Amino acid sequence: MRELVDVLNMNAGLLNLIFSFLVALATVAYAVLTVILVRETRRLREAQTEPLLSISVEPMEGSNLMFLAVENVGAAAALDVTLATDPDIEVDRGQRLSDYGLFKHGMRVLAPRQRLSLYIANIAGKIEDVEKRDGRFHFTVMATYRNAAHREYRQSFELDLRHLVGMWNRTPTLQTLANAVEALQKDLHHVSTGFHRLQVVTRTWKDVQRQDREAVRAFRRKQRAIETEQAKKADAPTKSST
Repeated sequence: MRELVDVLNMNAGLLNLIFSFLVALATVAYAVLTVILVRETRRLREAQTEPLLSISVEPMEGSNLMFLAVENVGAAAALDVTLATDPDIEVDRGQRLSDYGLFKHGMRVLAPRQRLSLYIANIAGKIEDVEKRDGRFHFTVMATYRNAAHREYRQSFELDLRHLVGMWNRTPTLQTLANAVEALQKDLHHVSTGFHRLQVVTRTWKDVQRQDREAVRAFRRKQRAIETEQAKKADAPTKSST
């Protein structure tokens, strides 16, 4: 024990030097980790308080109408939003995308989660044009905006409609509405002239509940039949092997 103490006393200077080196190394590592943590915290705070624009092409449900969706998916307002398109596609006869107010005049404030939709095309009967890589349905939208701290953002969105092929209704919406209106007019005419009598069917709340219960029972019977059939199929290999 005394020999160990003598060795420590003889090498006290070296031990102090090693200990000081380790302390300095730990201090440097702690400082580096602190800097990294501060940087990541700043980035996280910016991600939670900065605007972020999303621009995409979406079909109107059940129709051939295509819309340009502009949305601020960030957590802060996008200020002084300006949009430009290349090329300037034609959305209607004599009207181009740049004629819309959002492209022509911009927007002062686009609030968080605020969404705008702009009609751009009716692609009924134009599938070949849609699938062309360099066709009129392939274009780029450039967006410029800033945050409250006057930091400027620039984004570019390359858009086309090829991924939407097959996702829309091939019957034009306007034609569908016209057919529905025409059928409604005929029904009203028949009722007003007495050609057809208007049939009124009334149901009580108990009738509705009874019908719902019958539907639930029918669904359960169908489920039990499916489960029985699956069980028979599962037991078939076992019986054949025996």
